[in-house]
Amino acid sequence: LFFVGATKALICDLSGKLRWTGKPSEALPKPLWSDGNVIVCFDGDRLVRYGHGVEPALPTDSVARKALAADMVTRFDKLDQSDIARLETLGDEAFSAVLKGLLEAEAAYDAAGNGPNSFKLYQRYHALGSVLMKVASAKRTSDLVGAIRSGKGKSSQPFILQVLAAKGSPKEVVPIFIQQLEGVKTPGWEMYESNTYIAREYILN
Repeated sequence: LFFVGATKALICDLSGKLRWTGKPSEALPKPLWSDGNVIVCFDGDRLVRYGHGVEPALPTDSVARKALAADMVTRFDKLDQSDIARLETLGDEAFSAVLKGLLEAEAAYDAAGNGPNSFKLYQRYHALGSVLMKVASAKRTSDLVGAIRSGKGKSSQPFILQVLAAKGSPKEVVPIFIQQLEGVKTPGWEMYESNTYIAREYILN
């Protein structure tokens, strides 16, 4: 039996014994079918098949952790919420792979235009932007600034600027944020996910 509430999710067996509890975001998506060995769920976009098993422990070696992060970003579309949380726990060792994946997904989105895969690519780089916020730290400021200065990823720049605002070293962040504002006339209506809004909010604070 699967229960998902506002603040807690749990799984019980048919006798009522509690088998698992956690946050709603960690729960299985909506179950649709099971034969007793596997269960098929629908997460709103795709069918996901779960079988009995235990996740292997995260590697402790830095090289192996970076390789795992790179592999998970490569197959990001197949990860569920628990997988994404696992990727986030790799922290700094996942940073390079996540930033690279974000820029690649955004470039693919821009190239797709209004094609049939555009929404899926949009979802991918938005999700990777959220992961980047979790794995970034002040020591990665130069990498993030470099991504902005490269001129790549116009659509992903607001995500990177948000990460810089939250995690970056002010000594490096202030100059690039001022540069975002120089010579730019504030539009009458400014989107919250825009370079100028993020930069102005940061400088004002």
